[in-house]
Amino acid sequence: MSRRILFFCLILGTLSSSDSFLSSKTFWSKPTIGFIRDIMKVLKWDEITVIYKDVDPLMDLFIEDLLEMLDTVNIRRTIYKMEVSNLNTSLYQIHKAHFPNIQILYITTDNPETESHVMKTANDFDFNSNRATDFRVKSKWLLLTFPVVMKALDEILTDLCHVTVIHQSVGGCFGVSNLIKKENRNFWSSVPNLSIVQDIFPNVKFHFNGRRLLIGSLPYRLIREEVINGISVYTGWMIDLLEDMAADLNFTYEITEPTTGVWGVKTDNNTWDGLIGQVQRREIDILYAEYMVTAERSQLMDFILPPVMTSSTGIVYRNPGEEEETWSSLFKPFNTSVYIMLLVSFILLSFLYIATETFPLLDLALEQNMEYPKSLQILFDILGCLFLQAGHIHPRTSKGRYLYASWLIFCVVFAAVYTANLTSSLLVKTPKTPFTSLGELVEQKTWGYGLLKNSAIQGMFENSTDEENRKVWEGIVKQNKTDPSVLSENIDDLLDKVLNGNFALVDVDVLKHVRSRNDCFLSVIDNIVTTQHISFAVPLDSPLKKDLDQYMIRRFEAGLLVDRYNLKQSPSCSSSYVYRHDRPFSIGNIKGSFGILGMGLMVSILGLLLECFLKFSKGSK
Repeated sequence: MSRRILFFCLILGTLSSSDSFLSSKTFWSKPTIGFIRDIMKVLKWDEITVIYKDVDPLMDLFIEDLLEMLDTVNIRRTIYKMEVSNLNTSLYQIHKAHFPNIQILYITTDNPETESHVMKTANDFDFNSNRATDFRVKSKWLLLTFPVVMKALDEILTDLCHVTVIHQSVGGCFGVSNLIKKENRNFWSSVPNLSIVQDIFPNVKFHFNGRRLLIGSLPYRLIREEVINGISVYTGWMIDLLEDMAADLNFTYEITEPTTGVWGVKTDNNTWDGLIGQVQRREIDILYAEYMVTAERSQLMDFILPPVMTSSTGIVYRNPGEEEETWSSLFKPFNTSVYIMLLVSFILLSFLYIATETFPLLDLALEQNMEYPKSLQILFDILGCLFLQAGHIHPRTSKGRYLYASWLIFCVVFAAVYTANLTSSLLVKTPKTPFTSLGELVEQKTWGYGLLKNSAIQGMFENSTDEENRKVWEGIVKQNKTDPSVLSENIDDLLDKVLNGNFALVDVDVLKHVRSRNDCFLSVIDNIVTTQHISFAVPLDSPLKKDLDQYMIRRFEAGLLVDRYNLKQSPSCSSSYVYRHDRPFSIGNIKGSFGILGMGLMVSILGLLLECFLKFSKGSK
């Protein structure tokens, strides 16, 4: 590249040996087009927007040669013949057609006043577009201009980040200079080497280049506010995410809250107040708060996706206490099916044992000479095995011994499991569960329930066509007539009401309420409604959306969203004990002991069948 630049110096120097600077006649020439072609190779642009003014016939010829060169190197081009009268319209069209890759080659005149007006309009365009455009970061300007114009531009271009000029230098050479911003002032810096994109546009690697964004927010669960010496200090998981985002994208921010202090309610004239109103009126760059993604809100603002988190709607309530212990507690260790199987096993084994021991089919001297107890005594002994109080009878036959041994093993296992589970159920506090679903909550006569006013949860229940959800909303409306606190805009007031007892809060991600209050008397029933997405947003068609989406995608794919959230939300509990929900054992939990009993029954039955076969075999002889 350095050889190429030297070549242009010699050619142009020959053309203009009498002047210290080149005229427009020599500047708008084929060597200039060759230099532009080499810069295009470094930039590797595949499309470009060419802007010029029709002020000279030479300009038209130059543009024809330029377009021919762009076609040769396969660069798509859009041509704008700039007029001062339609300057804003042209810039808006350029932004709309080429965002976010706005790559402009502007061929200026040698009139400083005219070019200052054009570039100042471009510099201030974002401010006047009410956050709808982003020429500041997303446009790259390559100006083919004159030194006299450069002097007029350095104090005007306060906002545009990527401006590079190709200009005339002393001695007939080309010069390439970048606009550098440092310590609140601008100056042109010569580019000594043109080998990579960063040589031409060095600020590209700095993303938003320290841009200051106005962020609207309200404290809730993931954002906390503390006033220290009259200054609001924000903390929480989402603030950590915001700081990481600001560092990654290189922007600074200022957090503001709506003067009304509300999340946003639809007014009579189809506008919104609160935070949603701010983003609807484009007063803020980012609405950074915990907002549920809904169809209605998506028409007012663009949500950043992937979401900050996903959550489901649940119920949070204060546990009413422990279940009272009654005589029925003795039956808690097992469920009904176990007791039924136990009774069937007892009857079957007793019948088979008595049959094999009392009425032996084979005339075996050892078995017949023993005196044997009556059937009632055998039944009590078999029953006593369940309480580990057996051994008063002695089987006379091998079949009886197998059967009795399997029954004893079964009873030992059964008694051990029963004792352990009974001890657990008596010692571990088991909370009452007044309801397990929204339907059961609605049917409760002694319980109230409510939700956060003017929230997405309210809209979801209020506009739902589901019968159960409709009943919930109708119940809340009915309660609100006598107790307005069931619909409150303050989540802490609702949680205080929950802790007072006999009141349930329906909300998103109810587990966070338990963590925030650090109170183990709060219980939750989660996943009663389908998963909801929680995220922040920007104004409709905001130029920031693409970059913020890309940032969230990178964090999501790397697993950093989940890891950071789990680290910040690790649960703790200051309560002296933690409730545990015990459940009775089912057949599946003790099927091994039933298997041993079944093996004993099978051996005994096979022995009985063998005896029958041998008995009848002797009789036939």
